[in-house]
Amino acid sequence: MSTTAEAGPKFGPLQGLWLMLGYLTAQIAGNLLAYIVWGVGLGLDSVLHHHPLGKPVPGAAVLAWATLLGFAASAAWLYLYIRHSARPLLRQGGATGIGWCPPRVPQAYVAAIAVALVATVFAGLMVLALPPDPDKLDGPLSRLLSAPGWPRLMVTLLAVCGAPLAEEFMFRGALFAALARRWSVPVSGTVTTLVFVALHAPDKLGWWPGFLVVGVLGALLVLLRVRYRSLWPGMLAHFLYNSSFFFLP
Repeated sequence: MSTTAEAGPKFGPLQGLWLMLGYLTAQIAGNLLAYIVWGVGLGLDSVLHHHPLGKPVPGAAVLAWATLLGFAASAAWLYLYIRHSARPLLRQGGATGIGWCPPRVPQAYVAAIAVALVATVFAGLMVLALPPDPDKLDGPLSRLLSAPGWPRLMVTLLAVCGAPLAEEFMFRGALFAALARRWSVPVSGTVTTLVFVALHAPDKLGWWPGFLVVGVLGALLVLLRVRYRSLWPGMLAHFLYNSSFFFLP
């Protein structure tokens, strides 16, 4: 554990906690907005699914809007909070900086491709060894991917383009930096990865090996971030990993 405070703005574990709470609150608020609009009958969902007890529940269109608004709200919070509280750290590449800067060596991108390949192969092996039950995959991502039309397109674009940018900035960037300014790199990386896994729980509860898959990906992305002092290789690896599940047979 660090014994001295890092120079720069006051941005440590407490600020990281506020950052995380605000990120979650904004995401929930965006979700609720879509459900409130649906609830007052403004016609966002043309086809309702029905609860076994006969009560209507939101279908894919509402879920898609909820996902999109939640993502936009949390991304806006992340941008505004960092701009206000940690802007001087934005382009610092060390563990206590956010790392929004290019890596010092181009080999970082080769390493990013290798990380994406390792994570994808591990995920594939887990699927082969412990196949998921499709009937239990009822998380938001699974529901949207099984829906036709724009809900599937929207979640594909968010997963491939939006998540690598926002999640790397959030977890391996801002949150990791906040923790590393007071704690050791291994502890900060472990906590960051555990939080990363926890936030993916809604889509992994139906298939417990999914937690291991996300954990391995998160740990590898932390290693990239620390080794190359930049978020950009991690964003590339995350993009390639997510893309593999949409574009590979």
